[in-house]
Amino acid sequence: MNSQHLKFAELVQTIDAVFYQIEMNNFLEVDNVINPDFTNFFNGFDSYITLHDLQKLKPIFINDKMKNYYGFEKNTFQDIDYFYYFTTIHPSSYHTLLDSVVHFKKGGEGYLKLEYKLKNNVGKFEQFLGVTKSIFINEKPVFALSLLKKKEDASRENNQNDLTKRELEIILLICKGKKQNEISDQLSISVETTKVHIRNIYRKLDINSSQELMVLYKDYLE
Repeated sequence: MNSQHLKFAELVQTIDAVFYQIEMNNFLEVDNVINPDFTNFFNGFDSYITLHDLQKLKPIFINDKMKNYYGFEKNTFQDIDYFYYFTTIHPSSYHTLLDSVVHFKKGGEGYLKLEYKLKNNVGKFEQFLGVTKSIFINEKPVFALSLLKKKEDASRENNQNDLTKRELEIILLICKGKKQNEISDQLSISVETTKVHIRNIYRKLDINSSQELMVLYKDYLE
């Protein structure tokens, strides 16, 4: 199974867990969707999340992670329709959107596994993998929930699992600001061996500099 299939499988597991919590806590009702408990719940996920109203054919909620990605001030939508999508979805991905609309408006069950491009807050398109599923209320499809992950993040996460213990040690030292000769001295290896390890780290993580590495591992520096 390749990394993309693995990421889809992880998203399916996550959305199943989300649906269980929605049902257990009655987070969604037809006339009262946005409430503090609902918002706090969805902001607790690392995935990019969008909730769609299938009756009005428009998005009505995004979590903080998605809000920050787009650069929006609020994570709720008012008086906004599919023109929203046409400013954020790459033209090559329109068919995915249209297929989704048809699927969910017809009451389609199961999961839609999506792959498309979204525009971030600086106008750059990035590739995403996502899973969308209908939310039924009184046996009627009312909402569709989408969980997304950046495709490059998915690739990096799988590559991170391939890092050796020595490479992880070197990453930690680089993030602490150590130079190559200092790393060599601390680990009792040659400078050339250190350089080889660093090249392998950059290749596995698809990065080109220590600055990119520090951004990628910033959470471990705090």
